[in-house]
Amino acid sequence: MFEIELIIGKIKEKLSADGEFYVISDMTGSEKRRFDKPVVSVGLLGGNGSSPGFLNYIGVEYDASKDKYDEIYGKRMDLTFSVDVRCHRENEEGSNCISVLSKVFQLLDDIGSGIRIREITCGDVSYDKTLGMYCCRAEVALTAFLYGKIEEDSTEFTKFTLKGELS
Repeated sequence: MFEIELIIGKIKEKLSADGEFYVISDMTGSEKRRFDKPVVSVGLLGGNGSSPGFLNYIGVEYDASKDKYDEIYGKRMDLTFSVDVRCHRENEEGSNCISVLSKVFQLLDDIGSGIRIREITCGDVSYDKTLGMYCCRAEVALTAFLYGKIEEDSTEFTKFTLKGELS
């Protein structure tokens, strides 16, 4: 689904903006890599949408460049993502994972228009012998509001965007 890829892209963009840690889709094959800074992996765990497509009519928007109106349809999606933090050993408790996870939560709290965080849960810090890194697994439940545009003389959606809450 393109919509899910758009949301994952927004999350990864927000988390990687300052370059403080690597942001990847999953850790598959990462046991062969050596990371020089913390790693945050983001993946879809599950979710549902309010409808199978963009069925909620919102209105029209005038496109001055084409002198036409585009119809706008909306969609709401409730999704849960895994957000796993892996860090090198700084001390025996793996406190670096907790500080990185706190930074991740701060960044997600200010993710911007179109995504609302509903709940964040996290587990204990454990040591992953395969990777040689500490790991703290978290889940982020969110609601995303999207809209798609259909040009006046078309039957296909031409643009998908994350937007603020739909009423």
